[in-house]
Amino acid sequence: MMETHPSPVQSPRHLLFIVDEDAGHVTAHLRARMFVAPLQQRGFVVSVLDAQRDTPSAIGEAAAAADVVVMAKVPSLPLLQHVRACARGPVLFDFTDALWLPHHQSHGWQDLHALLAEADALLCDNEEIARYGRGHNAKVYLWPASTQVELFDAARATASAHETVRLGWVGSQGTAPGLHRMADALTALAQRVPGLELRVLGCDAAAVPDIPGLRISVRPVYDEAAMIDEMVAMDIGLFPAPFSLEDFRNRGPLKGALYMSAGLSIVCQRGGELDAIVQQGVNGFTADGTEEWTQHLEALATNATLRRTMGQAARTAMQGRTLEAITDALVVIVESAIAAPARDGAARVAVPTRVKARILVVADVRGWIFERHAQMLKTELADEFDIDVGYFGHPIDEARYDLIYPLEYTLVSPEHIASPWKYVTGLRSHISWDGVPPAVLARYLSRYYQRTHMVSQRLMSIFAPLLPNTAYVTHGIDTTRFVPMERVRELGAPLRIGWAGNRASPAKAFDEVIRPLAEIPGVELVVRGYSDRNLKLEDMPAFYAGIDVYVCSSSTEGNNNSLLEAAATGCAIVTTDTGTVPEYLPHNDAALVVPRTAEAFRDAVIRLRDDASLRAYLGGAAARAVHPAWSWAVRVEDYRRFLRDAVAGRAEAEARLRKGSSSRALMSTIATVLETLQRAMHAGNVAAGRASAERLITLDPTNPEFRALYRELHPAVSA
Repeated sequence: MMETHPSPVQSPRHLLFIVDEDAGHVTAHLRARMFVAPLQQRGFVVSVLDAQRDTPSAIGEAAAAADVVVMAKVPSLPLLQHVRACARGPVLFDFTDALWLPHHQSHGWQDLHALLAEADALLCDNEEIARYGRGHNAKVYLWPASTQVELFDAARATASAHETVRLGWVGSQGTAPGLHRMADALTALAQRVPGLELRVLGCDAAAVPDIPGLRISVRPVYDEAAMIDEMVAMDIGLFPAPFSLEDFRNRGPLKGALYMSAGLSIVCQRGGELDAIVQQGVNGFTADGTEEWTQHLEALATNATLRRTMGQAARTAMQGRTLEAITDALVVIVESAIAAPARDGAARVAVPTRVKARILVVADVRGWIFERHAQMLKTELADEFDIDVGYFGHPIDEARYDLIYPLEYTLVSPEHIASPWKYVTGLRSHISWDGVPPAVLARYLSRYYQRTHMVSQRLMSIFAPLLPNTAYVTHGIDTTRFVPMERVRELGAPLRIGWAGNRASPAKAFDEVIRPLAEIPGVELVVRGYSDRNLKLEDMPAFYAGIDVYVCSSSTEGNNNSLLEAAATGCAIVTTDTGTVPEYLPHNDAALVVPRTAEAFRDAVIRLRDDASLRAYLGGAAARAVHPAWSWAVRVEDYRRFLRDAVAGRAEAEARLRKGSSSRALMSTIATVLETLQRAMHAGNVAAGRASAERLITLDPTNPEFRALYRELHPAVSA
């Protein structure tokens, strides 16, 4: 399949990187020089100048000719002021470390706050840094670091096997204290699992603790190529916090992301941004304390299958950190920065008027979650797209639109899709494809949609290996409406626990798990239900403000809106491990994540009833996890990129999808298969009936009757 990239709408864009090789050689490579070639392939003119080696006059002249200037972690306030005075386009400051900490302040970053305020906008590689940056600059773009997944893939293809289980740590002399923080866990591990090896990159041997029974080898100095070769030769990646947990949160997920890009199973400190990436026991482990570190490391060290499958899932989760994907993200940021008003209120650069792509977003019913999402996209993306909102069952005039976006693939039947290259969709739950093998659904989606997005990393791990043109795009909530709220309980008042959703859905387990909570002494259950019609958006903030604890006992979710909203308001959360929960609610840090049993929920609620300080701690952590990372203001940019890529990829998709069958042929085929199924079942030929049922869901998994037939004839799938 031909690869497509978003391209500038006017040509050519000029982008100037200003780096400081002396202050940060690694930053100069990872945040500037690495992107020169891929940007040039997209039609950009790119230059890189060095703050130490090029004169201010030369830098000023280059800035005057550039559409956008990126200062890649350059600590000079006078140079930034000079560049802004000369530049004809916006100047972005790349802010990628906790530079406000005392160590950095005393090593060249004493003007940090002035630098942040002076820039037209900030580039930040993780949300913790971005949160700090927003305190000094109103315009912040999230631009994650690329791990160059492509290079790891190439190295892994030629890596040789080794017999010992190799634990790996990659860092520097400055971060070596992290090895000492996990020394007790490594000592316990070596006693339980003999014959292990620890490979250390980036520090002197003297900085490595002595671990009895563990063979240790050290490579003090390495370059990028050596790091990649070394990592793919490891089995388990270690990412302990070098210093305090506060420092760890601000460091971002890069080292862990590198391990995952190398296809390693990883164990990392809990409490940082990797909590939103690592799905516990699926693509890695997070740990806190010697016992947890030892337990997870022992599980991996003694189980080669677990290491392999977890490493594969980790690599899948890093698909968005390829050099191509991160370059695409920079292109989007550059275009947005150019189009934004200048700081003095006047546009720096005249941007040609673009004809907006016309998009139909299809929701299920009026007044419910999907329509809210559709209306939010209509409003927030109005600067680039002309969006109409349609509804399930309404006719679609494909000729009127550049793209048609059913928010869930079940909202449009395949016989109504004549131009599949115009269609994109999302997979927003596990229920919508209950009983359908993922490979079957992937084949269907690739036939009728030019691209599909997943609303959770859990869904991405299932479908990304099976389905081309898959993206991780999930929704946010209105964080101006759902804000942290102080909760004061009168002495002796019952603990108020809340639940919201559709009680009729078996996936919610309301009667089995939630209803019995009302019988706990000192507890009051407050419910908002779909069937009660008391789930109006405008009423929900008051609902969350009136409860102390929010509970969710779902077996399957995509990205649970009510859970996000409750967390945003500072409710203490008790939930099952479902949907996006691992991405923002780590157990014992921002929520109590418990098994889906009445006993487990009862115990968790009693624990919170009796511990006000724990309720306050979990509620505060949950609110911080949602604000602003899960706001629509942040998440809508992923939708923008997804839709923009779909508009740009229509021609390629049409060439590929025109080979498919027509809707008339589809209906004829379905009728034939139904006849075959009826004859097979009448004759008692179960095997032929199963084959026909599988054929039906392959043709149309949106049909609930076909799915029910398939589950009935394939009971093992539903078990």
